[in-house]
Amino acid sequence: MDNAFESWLSGLPKWLQTAAADLVSQAPSPDDEGIKRLATLCLAEAQNSTTGFSSVPAGTFDAEPSGAAVRIRSIHEIVGVNALADGSSLDFGTASMAVIYGPNGAGKSGYARLLKHAAGSRASGELLPNVYSVASPDQRATIKIERNGIEQSLEWSVAKGPLDALRHAHVFDSAMARLYMTTKSEASYEPRRLRFISRLVSICDQVGSYLGNQKAQVPSSMPAIPPDLASTELAKYIKALRSSLTLPTLRAKLAVPKNHAEKAKTLDDALRTPNPVIRIEAIAQQKKSHAITLKTVETLAMGLSEERLATLTGLRRAAVTAREAATQAAVVAFDQGSLSGVGAPAWRTMWDAARTYSAKVAYPNCRFPNVEHDARCPLCQQELDASAKKRLEGFDAFVVGEVENAAKAAQGAHEAAVKGLPALPAEADWLAHFTALPGAEQAARSAHALMTARLAALPKANSVDEVPAADLNPLKALITGHIEALEEEDRVLAKVQESSERPQIEAQLREMHMLTWCNDNRASIEQELDRIKKLALLDTAIRQTNTTALTRKKGALVEEELTGGYRERFAAELRALGAARIPVAPLVSSKTKGKIEFALGLVDAKRQAAPDQVLSEGEARVVALAAFLADVTVAGAKTPFIFDDPVSSLDHEFEERVVARLLALAKTRQVLIFTHRVSLLTLLREACKSDGELAKKIEGGDALAMTQITLCRREGKAGLATNEKELPVLAAVEDIIKKRIPAAKTFSDSGKVSEYEAAIKAVCSDLRILTERAVEEVLLNAVVKRFRRSITTMNKLHDLSKITFSDCDTLDDLMTRLSVYEHAQPDELPAVVPEVEEIRRHAETLRDWIDSFKKRKIPSRTKKSVPSLPSQEMRQEIGTRLRNAGELLGQDGLSPT
Repeated sequence: MDNAFESWLSGLPKWLQTAAADLVSQAPSPDDEGIKRLATLCLAEAQNSTTGFSSVPAGTFDAEPSGAAVRIRSIHEIVGVNALADGSSLDFGTASMAVIYGPNGAGKSGYARLLKHAAGSRASGELLPNVYSVASPDQRATIKIERNGIEQSLEWSVAKGPLDALRHAHVFDSAMARLYMTTKSEASYEPRRLRFISRLVSICDQVGSYLGNQKAQVPSSMPAIPPDLASTELAKYIKALRSSLTLPTLRAKLAVPKNHAEKAKTLDDALRTPNPVIRIEAIAQQKKSHAITLKTVETLAMGLSEERLATLTGLRRAAVTAREAATQAAVVAFDQGSLSGVGAPAWRTMWDAARTYSAKVAYPNCRFPNVEHDARCPLCQQELDASAKKRLEGFDAFVVGEVENAAKAAQGAHEAAVKGLPALPAEADWLAHFTALPGAEQAARSAHALMTARLAALPKANSVDEVPAADLNPLKALITGHIEALEEEDRVLAKVQESSERPQIEAQLREMHMLTWCNDNRASIEQELDRIKKLALLDTAIRQTNTTALTRKKGALVEEELTGGYRERFAAELRALGAARIPVAPLVSSKTKGKIEFALGLVDAKRQAAPDQVLSEGEARVVALAAFLADVTVAGAKTPFIFDDPVSSLDHEFEERVVARLLALAKTRQVLIFTHRVSLLTLLREACKSDGELAKKIEGGDALAMTQITLCRREGKAGLATNEKELPVLAAVEDIIKKRIPAAKTFSDSGKVSEYEAAIKAVCSDLRILTERAVEEVLLNAVVKRFRRSITTMNKLHDLSKITFSDCDTLDDLMTRLSVYEHAQPDELPAVVPEVEEIRRHAETLRDWIDSFKKRKIPSRTKKSVPSLPSQEMRQEIGTRLRNAGELLGQDGLSPT
């Protein structure tokens, strides 16, 4: 169990652990929605959330999983790829190895380039359409693959890009060889742990980019601070807003003190005052006037205070109570014949008037009431009878009695209290007190109305609730505020007169103006604080996408899992290819952003030089092939290997080693080989044949199958495949005589000159190749074959005794006559196209010779001809025949037609 690696994973940010768990459970990397989800988790973690996360299950990295087994079955419906004929196709069959053979220009590279683009090869280059055609088709093809035994058709086009199913298919050609030899090359294969980290690095980059875009979508909307206020302490505070600042703290900082505007105006006026001394004198007068006004208001407030109101209404209630008691006593004192209301206030008024009239006018020298014998009533002027005298004396006794006196006293106290109420000036006189107080007129008018109503209600009020309220405190506060403002202005003006104090006052005023500006823009400032908090959260989340820990861990694993392994694999590949003597080794050139790059370097070189500057072309090719195989063959996935001319520039020794290596690769996965080299084709064919013979000898042995596809070019169209099996020599000659020569004659008879020339030249070329094969397979009985290093003698050497000088002459003549189109001719003596009948004679000559030679019997041996060693004469004869055969074999190469 890889506890160390899983323990390291558990120390990563929780959102990244979730991404790792997703990769384990879902093979594909996250799409746009997945990245958005991971970014949301990253933000949640930045806010210390602990829910919604997952982790990699224990034991996940116990073993390296193998990838899917993928094979390319066919390519068809090709459109717009190089000079490949539209609609052309290749069927690779089910064999583990497919060799696509054809001469130069037959279309091999077109197919190889198409596969490179479909697999997303690093050295794919640009895939051109047919440059000799004006058409610009949509370059596309259908590729049929087999994944884990299940076939599926994939639609590929240049516009769509590489196919995901073929992303692990590996292509080697000249461009890839140059890439490995001349530049730094990023490792194609990474062990699972390194590959896993690489994918996490990619996810971190994508999430970081997403969060960065989110930051860009949170612009500032706060207006610019006025330049004249930018140097204030409050401006610096606003500029330095931090995410740690709370909204209540900011609001407390921006709270406006009482009378802020007035104080600011005071400072501004003071700084603008041209003659402070005069203003100070005016302030003194205003303060004095305001003090008088304040005293007036305070006096009224005190006279109409709640305490005075309570006292006055208490006296009113006492007077009413005493009068009611006196009235009740009068009712009791007077007889029932008296009118109602006796003793009431109205009656008392009338009685007091009668007393005054009697004492001053009617009977000035007599006591009241006058009840002498001739006295009259002072009210009705009638003479008083006995009962009337008695009633008047009773009334007088009541009035001067104790109860009545108490009622009078209570009433007098209330009246005295009412007279003691403060006098309220007329409204015009009242308002005149406030003309020097800006903004006080309305408050003064309102206060006058309230006090008028209060004074009017007080004399008759029996309780506080019956009296309207008259709160003069706002008016007092207004006056006091003006006085304080004047005092502040006076203080400021006093400082302004001192030059050393003026800068401090100006600074104080700027701070007050800045506070005003802040409150005018409070909403924007609070939005800015919210934006800063969001940005801080995004920054915290973005820091959690930093890949340093990932790349550091990958760097620690590189030497263990990749660097050392790659060097060892490269050395092993060099040995397998017979190139161990070449002093080249891969060197790690860089380790950045979770990636590792290699560059090939010379070993023990005394001067600095690149390998491609020192090695021969063939050495460079085999070294590049070793680097390629060491890079990609270690992957667990069984994906196709595609080689385009893998033995270019290699000699026969390297070529044979490459064949052995390709054969070994084909044992584990599909290998596709594009080549024009007959030698490579022959070696592969012989190797597969030997492998098959060996498999027969081993119980349960599985022979390696090979498919051969021959490509040709016809009428400017390349990539035409012929999957016909190679015919025996005699059958192939018969095919030329019976089918191809009559077809060429048809072109000649109908006047189609160009078609006839192409057909007859192809017949000539193929007849020459068949003549070469006749030398190998018929004359020499396949004892020796070109491009095959082994010499097969068992049950074959005896046929050599059939060879005569006539055989050599016949074959030599045919080789000469049929070679005219295989070799360049001088411009002044161009080759003449042969007639149909001439070619027919050559074909029939070859057919007849093959037929007669095969029927010829081996010369019988006499007893004298059985020595342990051949005679001198016999040795000379055999030597001559072999030399002649060798000359024939020395002609130019074969083609497997």
